[in-house]
Amino acid sequence: MTYEEYKDLISNALLDYCKNGGSLVYLALHDMKGEYIFSFDEPVSESEKKDLITKSCKAIRQGRDLPPGIRLKAVIIK
Repeated sequence: MTYEEYKDLISNALLDYCKNGGSLVYLALHDMKGEYIFSFDEPVSESEKKDLITKSCKAIRQGRDLPPGIRLKAVIIK
């Protein structure tokens, strides 16, 4: 999944956060607490899932494409 494909999910999560009373100033001053919901293109073991999720979270923070085999389905900002 490319950055272009998932950046709208993150933007929409930020909009929902603000619409529900969240503060962008707070997010700017603190680490954003969020939950990423992923899906996998094919069945993988739990250890492979953990590895793909770790790599995907790093890629999201860096604005890069996700590794093959995993897709970002939703973002929930807390």
